[in-house]
Amino acid sequence: MLIQWLLNCSTCTLLLKTIYFDCNKYYNPVSLQNTITIHSELFYILLDRVTHVFVLALFMVTEYNRLSFRTFIMKKITKKGYNAITAEIDERWNVERPIVVEEVYQAALLGDRSENAAYIYGKQRLRKIDSRIRYLKKKISDVKIIDTTLLPSRPDIQFGAWVTVINEDDIETLFQLVDERESDPNDDRVSIQSPVGRSLIGNAEGESVEVKLPKGTQILDIVHVYYGPDPRENQS
Repeated sequence: MLIQWLLNCSTCTLLLKTIYFDCNKYYNPVSLQNTITIHSELFYILLDRVTHVFVLALFMVTEYNRLSFRTFIMKKITKKGYNAITAEIDERWNVERPIVVEEVYQAALLGDRSENAAYIYGKQRLRKIDSRIRYLKKKISDVKIIDTTLLPSRPDIQFGAWVTVINEDDIETLFQLVDERESDPNDDRVSIQSPVGRSLIGNAEGESVEVKLPKGTQILDIVHVYYGPDPRENQS
C-alpha cells in the first residue's frame, strides 16, 4: 500500500514536470490546439492520480483512528483475573469436556438415542460446557492485561487500586477495583462500573463520597488507597 502511494506521488511529480517544460516551449497558432489537447489530457490524468493519493491518505487516517479508538475502548483486566479465566477455559476444554464426550459416546452405543436418558443428559452437559467456554473467551477478548502488583503508587483511585472505606455504620471494608468481567464480591473485587466503583474513581484518601444505591444513598469515607500486591496476603 505504501509502495502504491509512492508510485502515485512519483507519477504526479512526473506529470507536473512534463506540463512545466511543455509550457515553456515555443509554440505557434497551428500547434496551439494540440498543446491545449495534450494539457487537458495530462490535467485529467493528474487529477485522477491526485484523487487516488487523497483517497489512500483518507483511508490511512481512518484506519489509524479506528485502531486508536479500539485501543481506547479496550477494557482492562488484571493479570490475576485473566489467568483465572484462562485456567477455567483450559480445565473445561481439556479435562471436563473429554470426559463428557466419552460418556455421551458410551451412552450412544446403548441404542435408541431418543429415549436414552444418559445420552440426552450428556448432550445437555456438552452444550453447557461449550456455552461456558464461549462466554469465557468473550470475556477476555479485546482486553488490556494489567499486572496490578506493579502499578505505581498514586493518590487518586483508579483501576487496580486497593481501597479501604468506612461506611455510616463504622464498618471498615477492603476491596480492589476491577472490571465488571472479573468482579467478585466474595473475593473483595468490586467492579469499577458499579455504583460504588463509579463513585470512588478519581477520589483520594481522606475524602468522602456519596454512593447512590437502590436502597438509598450511602456515605463512604476513604481511609486508605494502595497500589501493589494483594495486602490480604500479609495479614495474619
